[in-house]
Amino acid sequence: MQDNIVAFGGDPDNVTIFGESAGGGSVCQNLVSPRTTGLFDRAIAQSGCGFPLPTQESQQNNGQAWADSLGCADAACLRTRTAQELLTASAAPTARWTPNVDGKVLPLQVPAALDIGRFHRVPVLQGTTADEGRLTVATTYDLAGRQLTAAGYPVAVRALHGERADEILARYPLSDYGTPAEALGAVLTDSQFACLQSRTASLMAEHTRSYQYEFADRHAMDYLNMPISFPIGAPHGSEIRYVFGSVSGTPAQNALSDSMLGYWTNFARTGVPYAAKAPRWDLFPKVQVLAPEAITSVLTFPADHKCDLWSPATA
Repeated sequence: MQDNIVAFGGDPDNVTIFGESAGGGSVCQNLVSPRTTGLFDRAIAQSGCGFPLPTQESQQNNGQAWADSLGCADAACLRTRTAQELLTASAAPTARWTPNVDGKVLPLQVPAALDIGRFHRVPVLQGTTADEGRLTVATTYDLAGRQLTAAGYPVAVRALHGERADEILARYPLSDYGTPAEALGAVLTDSQFACLQSRTASLMAEHTRSYQYEFADRHAMDYLNMPISFPIGAPHGSEIRYVFGSVSGTPAQNALSDSMLGYWTNFARTGVPYAAKAPRWDLFPKVQVLAPEAITSVLTFPADHKCDLWSPATA
């Protein structure tokens, strides 16, 4: 990073790493890797910090199973397979291409490393969108040509959470949501994104400046006109164009984008997120809620997302 940043007008002594989704996961993996000491000065993780990672052994077993499915025992054999054969084999559920906890590059799971303070003590800005899981619901159901029904909702929750399904359904009753899709979206948002990221923000706050946000423009993706049967809200990835200042929306949406661009860039420059004409952003446990109606600071994020249900002791 330091070797190339000057070519882009950057400062090799002030580097911020920054990513979303899998990229956000990579940011947090870099935070806990001993191999990255001194390489960066700030970190921004959007919708990705705290995802559980496989062990090296399980990844090696998955890789072996993938090669076996192609009839290969070595790399030379794999090079003889066509691109289509490789892609078809890679679509199998066991073909999971992710970093793994190998004891060296990644000595521990990210939350475990944070819990004992084994990470690079740089300022971190991280957060999620208010409706992360609705994108998964949309692609699994509506965009695949079917709709999630009231009868199908408990079936979907049981498929995800097995013996805990009754407890989860009691906390996410259909009566609290406009559609079954929104109910399942809330389960996915809280279990897979919001509470994981809230925990990592909390663990980091014990050792460094930790800032958390929730992007909450419930009309962030209306411009896509996706053929779905429920409000898509602020789903996974919907904050990206706001961060890059590429919004052509309502005046309030454009103003929100300007504020977010200011927060992100000033954090990269100074380690403190601030923006002209935008509210102060306080350290965790306060969470900055980024919405076009207003930017507010709340302490209720864990309760709003039922994080007691998704704590490590119960999840």
